[in-house]
Amino acid sequence: MLTNEVLDEGEFFAALEALCASVEESEARAIRIALTSVIARLVETRLLSDQQLREVARYPDVYLEQSRQIVEDRVAELGLSTYVDENDVRYLARLLTSGVPHRTRPEPVGTELISVLFRESYRNGGRELRCAICGFHFREGDVSEARRELARQFEFVYAAEFDPRRVADGLKPPHKTALHIDHVIPRLGWGPTRAENLQVLCEFCNQGKLSFRRGLENLSGFAAASVPPLDRLPAEWATRQAVVAALMTAQSSCGACGTRADQRELTAVVQGEWFVPWMLEVRCYDCVESI
Repeated sequence: MLTNEVLDEGEFFAALEALCASVEESEARAIRIALTSVIARLVETRLLSDQQLREVARYPDVYLEQSRQIVEDRVAELGLSTYVDENDVRYLARLLTSGVPHRTRPEPVGTELISVLFRESYRNGGRELRCAICGFHFREGDVSEARRELARQFEFVYAAEFDPRRVADGLKPPHKTALHIDHVIPRLGWGPTRAENLQVLCEFCNQGKLSFRRGLENLSGFAAASVPPLDRLPAEWATRQAVVAALMTAQSSCGACGTRADQRELTAVVQGEWFVPWMLEVRCYDCVESI
């Protein structure tokens, strides 16, 4: 158990791992998810306050070959080498040397991590493979062939057909249903590519989930989702962002009956004149029909 004793970073994280090993799996996962957010912020603070890495950002051509080793050394000093893997180190080094995060291209999520993620989905939601935000029940055609092979290990039951109520749903287009793997803490927010920071989303929710840098910026995402798009952007972008913001704020559960996204698909119902997240009520399709 954790005590009031002052621990260095390495001892602290080792103590948390020991705690995770002594509690139920669901509690351990909640601890690891929170720990992932702490680690992302800790690494970011350490690297951005480092004088040598400031020189890297100023003269990337000079330090291009050294930046990765510098990042690796700083992560080791924090006692986080077991949490920040080689892919993350490479990505962070590229962020620091490029100076423009959106130009870097994150590595695809490996099959081992996807398998772990599918196992968690199976444990939490049973045999139906669903979007973690809106609960869309994936059909076999929504999943790429490589990921279908991984899903077969858990004998997931796909939806036999498209829910006709989704077809009639004017807010969630029926062509945005492909299975995506999403970083909960965005990659631009230095979120690591670890199972604790990944979730299964449908294409609609993944594209509507505004990519703010940190998990504590939900309020910013909620407000930004109420801003209409610029003239050059499709109007459906604003709709998608508002619906997903409402779903995330409601913690992916029906506001009428409490059904969660791992049980049934959710959507939004407009309750006022303005189409903004706080004027949308999250409902499962059964409750929408009863309105």
